[in-house]
Amino acid sequence: MIFKTVQILWHEREPIFSCDFHSSGRLATCGGDNDVKIWWCQHATATATATPTPDADGDSNGDAVPFRFLASLSRHLKAVNVVRFSPNGQWLASGSDDANVLLWQRVESAGAQACQPPPPPPAAAVGGVAGAAADGGESWQLVHTLRGHLSDVYDIAWRADSGALCSGSTDNAVFVWDMARTSSGSKAATTKIEAHRLEGHTHFVQGVAWDPRGVFLCSAASDRTVRVYRRRTGGSDWHCSHVIAKLDAPRSMAIGLGKAVRLFADETININSFFRRLSWTPDGSLLLVPAGIAAVPAAAAAVASSAPPPHQHQQQQQQQQLHCVYVFARNALHRPLMRLAAAPKPFVCVRANPLCFEPRPGADRAGRWLQLAYRMVIAAATTDSVLLYETDSGGAPIALVKHAHYAELTDLAWSADGRQLVVSSKDGYCSLLTFDADELGRPSPLVL
Repeated sequence: MIFKTVQILWHEREPIFSCDFHSSGRLATCGGDNDVKIWWCQHATATATATPTPDADGDSNGDAVPFRFLASLSRHLKAVNVVRFSPNGQWLASGSDDANVLLWQRVESAGAQACQPPPPPPAAAVGGVAGAAADGGESWQLVHTLRGHLSDVYDIAWRADSGALCSGSTDNAVFVWDMARTSSGSKAATTKIEAHRLEGHTHFVQGVAWDPRGVFLCSAASDRTVRVYRRRTGGSDWHCSHVIAKLDAPRSMAIGLGKAVRLFADETININSFFRRLSWTPDGSLLLVPAGIAAVPAAAAAVASSAPPPHQHQQQQQQQQLHCVYVFARNALHRPLMRLAAAPKPFVCVRANPLCFEPRPGADRAGRWLQLAYRMVIAAATTDSVLLYETDSGGAPIALVKHAHYAELTDLAWSADGRQLVVSSKDGYCSLLTFDADELGRPSPLVL
C-alpha cells in the first residue's frame, strides 16, 4: 500500500466535502468554492497498472501528480457537499447548501464512446501541477435541477440500475427521485423525474444508502436513528420497515452494560462533523453504519486511543465510550450483527471496495462476519484516520492511516478496479491510497 497526499489546489484551498470515482477513472470532487471539479486518475480503471507515468522530466519514481484536471462545473450557489456518479456512468449528481440536487452529463465529442478515458494531455501538463490549471478540455452540461429540499443537501445515493436516486438534507427529509423514460433514446430531454418525500427523521439527515439489490433505502440522521425504507408490495409508495436506534445489548457485544442503549452518537459528539455516510457491501448482504458509539472496558479504550491503561483495580468497573461502525445483516436489520473495532474519534464515512476477493489461504472460518464464499474489504473514515477491515478478520482493522490531514476527513471513494482509495478532507486536499496487484487478494465473482 502506498499513501500520498496530492499537493494540488483542488478547490482553491477551500474545504473538500466529497469525492467519487467513475468507472472510466474520472474523479469528481466538490467543496466550499461552490464548484464540482472533474479529474482524471491515471491508474483508476479496470485495466490500469500501478506503473507510474513519467513526469515532465521523464522521471518514473512515482513523484508525478497522479491527477489531471478535466473540467469545472459551476452552477451551484453555495458550498457543494456531495457528488455521486450513477452506476451506469451516464449521470453525475451533486448536492449543495443551496438545497438543490443537480444532474450533469458529459458532452461527448463526435465519435466518442460513453465512459471512455479522456485523450492524453499536452506534454507540458503530464505529471505536473499544470494539469490542474485553466481549462481541462472536457465539457459537461447541466441537464436537470431537482428542487424539493428546503435546506442543505448532505448526501446522495443511486439505485443500482441508475433509474432513481435519493438525497438527504438538513430539512430532516429524504427525497427519492424516480427517473422515468418518456420516449426512446438516452438524452436527458426524454427523462421525466418524479419526487417522493420520505419523512420520519426529527433532525438532519446526514447519510443515505441504497441497497445494491434495490429493496432497501437507508438513511442516517443526527436524531440518532437509522431508518430503513422499502416500497409497498405492488405499489410506488414507500414505508419505513425498520427504525434502528436502541438495543438491549448483551455484555458479549461490549455495546453497553446489558441495558437498552443508544447505538449512535448525537450531533454534540463532534460539532465539526456533519456526515454519517453509511453504505452497503457490493453484494448487498451487509449494511455498514458509521457514527456508532460503544461502551468498552477502559483497558481496551486505552489501547484504541494510545492512552496509558488504567490501574488494574479500576479495569473491572470503568467503561469508556468510544466510536465504532455497526454492521447489520440484510435479513436481520433490527439489531447489529457485530461492530468494527472502536476508535477514539467519530466515524463519518464507510465505503466497501466494489470488488469481492477470494478468502485468504488458511483464514479462520470462525472469524468471518458471514459464511460467504468470498471476502470483502471495507474502508472507514473517522475525523482523523482511515481504517481498513476485511470480512475474514473479525472486527479488527488490517491497516490504519492516521493524522495524514490537518482537518477532518469527509469522504471516501474506491476506484472501479478496487486498487485506489481517495480520501477527502476539510483541509482542502485529497489523499490517495494505492494497492499493488493482488495486495488485497484475487478478485472473486460477485453474487447478489
